[in-house]
Amino acid sequence: MPRPSLFASLVFALALALGLVGCASEVGNDGAKVGGSCVVSGECHIDSRCLTGESWPEGYCVSSCDSDEDCAEGAVRVENEGGICVVECAGAADCRSGDEEGDQGYACVEGLESRGAGGTVMGCLAAE
Repeated sequence: MPRPSLFASLVFALALALGLVGCASEVGNDGAKVGGSCVVSGECHIDSRCLTGESWPEGYCVSSCDSDEDCAEGAVRVENEGGICVVECAGAADCRSGDEEGDQGYACVEGLESRGAGGTVMGCLAAE
């Protein structure tokens, strides 16, 4: 049986490495697509952008959407910023906490208006 060429082995190794990187969670407190901290959009998934400012402590990667179906698994659509996907939550532990420098972090907010979910959803937004 012929052995694979060195080139074929390298291509396979690269594909495997890229696949493993792609297996990282895209949604959550470290999510590059939704929920992760950021300073600039380049730190988020290519389909997402970084929101910053007082309403988004330490930045927040989001993706734009028209309905819940447009959001990745684990994210829900909220009306903020013209329609964005945020991390879905059931309680405070599901959201990014604050830091020692006084950042309030994020809270699990109930009753957020959603399009496509048939009413309201719970999502991680800046704690007040």
